[in-house]
Amino acid sequence: NPPAVFVFVSSIAARGPNRSPDDLIGKGPVSHYGRSKLMAEQLVLKKRMLYPIVIVRPPVVYGPGDRETLTLFKMFKKGRAFVPGTTNRSLSFVHVDDLAALLIAAARAKRDVAEPLYPADSPNGRSLESLVQIAEEVFQKKIRPFAIPLPIVRCVAGLNDLFSLATGRPAFISSDKFRELREAYWVCSPVSCHSAYTLPPFRDLKTGFAETKLWYENAGWL
Repeated sequence: NPPAVFVFVSSIAARGPNRSPDDLIGKGPVSHYGRSKLMAEQLVLKKRMLYPIVIVRPPVVYGPGDRETLTLFKMFKKGRAFVPGTTNRSLSFVHVDDLAALLIAAARAKRDVAEPLYPADSPNGRSLESLVQIAEEVFQKKIRPFAIPLPIVRCVAGLNDLFSLATGRPAFISSDKFRELREAYWVCSPVSCHSAYTLPPFRDLKTGFAETKLWYENAGWL
């Protein structure tokens, strides 16, 4: 039997980075990962005549238990924030619990949503300046951002590729990930999420960071 609704968790990488801070359309995927997500969406959408489909494209997902953003929190704890290329960049974030609430709402509604949904804590993303300011309030210390030249990041990504090939372990920064990191703007708006479903406001980044920091500390990860 066909499902009552098919909720597909894709990624903002399928839309690609913003051309500017005000562009919410994106310029298309820039990595193999993003292209694979977009291809998967297209395959899913071919079944839209058979059952309702909802596509969700999360930005940076963080929260308790997440090991990828743990690296970011470890940098903050040391009072540093390393960024590739330039400090003039913006990102959107979503707490894992808010993403889960959206997925549950979509599954329970059992109806089609025409456009991809972008869960995010704010409609304008977070500039690096505002992100550092929030981290300083949560960690109660001064945090200095450092821009790493893109050629150095590219070299590190290439070395990580070789390490991953030799060990079979995924690289934290691969050449494919570098194609995303060199882009300055990855911003999306949650307006469509709240238009499609009755949801409480997504938690603000300061609250989410404080909860996540506490979880990492209690788990002995930070």
